[in-house]
Amino acid sequence: PARGAKAKRGGYCFDTFTAVTAGTFVAALGGATAAYRAAELVAAGAERAVYVLTRPPGHHAEHARCGGYSFFNNAALAADLLVDHGPVAVLDLDVHHGNGTQHLFYDRADVFTASVHGDPAGLFPYFSGFPDETGTGAGLGFNLNVTLPPGTDEAGYRPAVAAAVERVGAY
Repeated sequence: PARGAKAKRGGYCFDTFTAVTAGTFVAALGGATAAYRAAELVAAGAERAVYVLTRPPGHHAEHARCGGYSFFNNAALAADLLVDHGPVAVLDLDVHHGNGTQHLFYDRADVFTASVHGDPAGLFPYFSGFPDETGTGAGLGFNLNVTLPPGTDEAGYRPAVAAAVERVGAY
């Protein structure tokens, strides 16, 4: 068993640099609430589209672990609410792979996840986001990872995003 406060935190956080300070919970809850409320508005038909920009980002948060400055998975909360209203896809365009979003939906066929990010062989989170990770069980084929090599410029980025958008559209 873990001994000491720092070791015990490791059971809830997969990295050692995600700080928890006095305002962390309020900020994380605010982001999650904004994403969930946006999904409620879309689900109710009050809005066709809603853009939510939050910090912390959320896409690294897993089922029972925080990390990568993510405490609640904002996009996953919204996606999970919307699955009863039609097809749902999460397109993650961040230099770091959204491991939490992938892991939360990895065995599900009701949410397609796509991520365009730097190659995790040399970039955080290091353990997740490789092209061969396509889902498992019912979710097999419902996860797409498009990895980009270091130094990718606009000429390399645009086709990668276009390919991911095409897969999202096909879903």
